[in-house]
Amino acid sequence: MTVVSPLGGPYSWYADWQRPDPALGVNKWETYLLRELPAAIAGPLRANGRNAIAGLSLSGGPALDIAGRGGSLYRAAASYSGCPAISAPPATAGVLATTSIGGGNALNMFGPPGSPAWVDHDPSRNPTRLRGKAIYPGAASGLPGRTDGAPVGAPSLLAGPAEVEMGTRWCTDQMAAALNGAGVPHTYRVFDQGAHTWSLFATEMRDSWRVIGPALGA
Repeated sequence: MTVVSPLGGPYSWYADWQRPDPALGVNKWETYLLRELPAAIAGPLRANGRNAIAGLSLSGGPALDIAGRGGSLYRAAASYSGCPAISAPPATAGVLATTSIGGGNALNMFGPPGSPAWVDHDPSRNPTRLRGKAIYPGAASGLPGRTDGAPVGAPSLLAGPAEVEMGTRWCTDQMAAALNGAGVPHTYRVFDQGAHTWSLFATEMRDSWRVIGPALGA
C-alpha cells in the first residue's frame, strides 16, 4: 500500500469554494482530490485503481464527502473524529468559527448557512452516495484517558480537546444514524475514552484498517 498525504489546505474543509477568500485564497481541493492527484500518481506509483481516502478532525467529514462525490474512485473512506454533518445548525456554527480561526470566511465556501451547497456537501444528508464502499466513522466520548496517553480525566485536556471531541462525536452520531436510516453498511467505532488528540486519531486510524484493508485487497 502507498500512502499519499497532501500538505496544506488548513481551514479549507477540502472543498471547491464558490469564491476566492481574502485570507485563504483560491481553494479547489475537491478538484485536486478527485481529478488532479489521482491522475498525477497513477503512473509513477503504478497505482492499481484501489483507492481509499481518510481524514482526521477538520478533514474527516470532507473525506466522506469526497468519497461519496467521487463515484467509483474511492472504495473506502474513513473519518477520524471529524464532523460529517455540517448542515446541522450546531455544526454549521462550528464550521464558521473554525474557519474564522484561520482568518477565512466560510460564507465564501458554501454561501450563507442553509444554502443548498451546505446540504450538498454534507455526507449525513447524502448517505446513499456511500453505498457499496467500506465506511469507517470513528469518534470518542471526549473523556480524556488512556487513548490519549493521559490519566483519566486529565485536567490539561478537559478544556478544549475534550469539548471538541464531544462535538465531533455528536456530528459522527448524525452520520451513523443517516447511514443506518439509508441501509448503508458501515463500521462506527466509539471509544469510551479519548479527547481530540493526535493519540486518539492514531488509534482510530489503526482500528480502521480492519475496514479499509480488505476493501483495498491488502
